[in-house]
Amino acid sequence: MPRKSSASLSVLPGDRPASRLAPPDHLSEAARAIWREVVKTEPLDAFDRGAMRQGLERYCELTATARAFEAELAALPAHTLETRMKLAKLVSDLGARASALALRLRLTPASRERTDRDTGGSPYDAID
Repeated sequence: MPRKSSASLSVLPGDRPASRLAPPDHLSEAARAIWREVVKTEPLDAFDRGAMRQGLERYCELTATARAFEAELAALPAHTLETRMKLAKLVSDLGARASALALRLRLTPASRERTDRDTGGSPYDAID
């Protein structure tokens, strides 16, 4: 195998690593913070398609809204049971929607696991 020259090993000034996808300006500040939190842990090309970015936008806004309602719920006095119940339902609904989006966006460990379908195996195959 031939030796590599020092010129072939040098990095050209124009070669920069790709930057992380910045959050859209129309997101709330809380949603932008969640966006940055998610994007920094994912591969650079994880959200390279428009549908993935749109899903991430929805996920960030839903999560930010759910967190805001959770804070409001925690601050309510115990005697406001009806209001607490309504807010708890909103938090639950928003959380369920955000969780469904997180699964579709493959943000959770469970959604990243390879299934038998991915490997061509069958769940009915005998284990040796």
